[in-house]
Amino acid sequence: MAEMYVPYSQDTRFFAVPRDLAVRTTKAPLAIAATVRQQIWEVDKDLPLFRIQSMERVMEAATADKRFIAVLLGVFAALALILSLVGIYGVVSYTSGRPWSTPAVWKTLRVK
Repeated sequence: MAEMYVPYSQDTRFFAVPRDLAVRTTKAPLAIAATVRQQIWEVDKDLPLFRIQSMERVMEAATADKRFIAVLLGVFAALALILSLVGIYGVVSYTSGRPWSTPAVWKTLRVK
């Protein structure tokens, strides 16, 4: 899939309104929010700014459903493992606790 960079000012699509802005910084991300807000309002005072958050928070929100599904799958896998171990233990304890059939042993060993 090909991609192409188009600046907001040159984008002429109907619904192509600049709505997201990412700012890279070496400081704490939310510490420069006031500065970024002031710079944007110098360009256009009517632009609403909301949901200012760090990229770490954006990524957490974007992957939350996948992480939940992975944890849920892990829980069910652990439950399946425990149930299978309990089943194997039950079968082994049942078969090892049964008394041997003496005639069958004699027949196997060909004893009369």
